[in-house]
Amino acid sequence: MFPGWGPKAVPSDTPSRAFMSPNNPTIALFKPGYLYEIRNNPLQTAYLDDRYYVGDPVRHSSWNGKVIRLKRKSGDTGSYVARLQYPGGLPGGTNCNWERIPRMLSALIREGERLRAVHIANRIVTLRDIEEKASRGNCRPVKEVLGPFLK
Repeated sequence: MFPGWGPKAVPSDTPSRAFMSPNNPTIALFKPGYLYEIRNNPLQTAYLDDRYYVGDPVRHSSWNGKVIRLKRKSGDTGSYVARLQYPGGLPGGTNCNWERIPRMLSALIREGERLRAVHIANRIVTLRDIEEKASRGNCRPVKEVLGPFLK
């Protein structure tokens, strides 16, 4: 079980017509030894026909209060590695959104290192990848954010 995280205020620099789809929020889950999972609200597309749609100011997850059982991985298979190399549901862009998910990034970094140590080539996110991303923004120092979780 993990605690709630909202509601969050809309950033003041957001354009007035910007909105999130009703399919948000997205929940991404990863624990070493288990398969990476993503959960969204059910797909909705009717809002695409409404040019004035802005959505509800507070979003709710259809997964609220439900148990999401992670599946154990079976070996370091290609499909397991592929899911970790290109995980969906994570904050993207060149801003500092990565700072919001230090536990997830640290777990992915450690798993990539573990796989490389047993000679399984992979492109799972590395500490260097995050440092390069952070250098493009006005982000906090990577080791300050991730350090406690990389031990």
